[in-house]
Amino acid sequence: MEKTCSRMTILDTLRREHANAIQLLRALEWQLAEFKVTKQPDYDVLFAAVDYFLTFPGLSHHPTEDLIFDVLRERAPEIAEAVGDLRSAHDALADQARVLAESLHSILVEAELPRDLVLRWFSEFIQRQRQHIEMEERTFFPAAEKMLSEGDWRAVQTNIASTIDPLFDAQADEKFVQLRKAIFAWQRQDELPP
Repeated sequence: MEKTCSRMTILDTLRREHANAIQLLRALEWQLAEFKVTKQPDYDVLFAAVDYFLTFPGLSHHPTEDLIFDVLRERAPEIAEAVGDLRSAHDALADQARVLAESLHSILVEAELPRDLVLRWFSEFIQRQRQHIEMEERTFFPAAEKMLSEGDWRAVQTNIASTIDPLFDAQADEKFVQLRKAIFAWQRQDELPP
């Protein structure tokens, strides 16, 4: 029973964080659409979204996945090889978020960055994030569920850094509160009939 509780608690949390990230990626898509049409996105939303991807995944989400992956690599190296180099993928996503942050800062100090370049960077970031999440949901999580033992899940549980997802935390920083409100507003707009 404890295996199920630890495993399900950990994986449920990771899946909920993925769902939150997907909502945030949708918010970025809305901003890109504004950027294409009006040439004036909501920079507060863009900065908050990029800041989220720069901070939260590296504090808790990715380290938890890396712990699980390390155990999977010990238990089933052939399956871990099929998943790929998860830690490097996480590092590449963080690097890409840093590039976005730098481009936003450049725009705000009125550096001339071609609009197409900025749009391409954001589009590639969104696509890469989605592909990464899909791979983990489709390949990595099911493999971990199957291969890790009760003791493995307990060990992972004891080594997890307990960090609340700032996007949906009641005590969130004001920038994340505003970002959450924007996400909910866009979701309501998406639900309206055409």
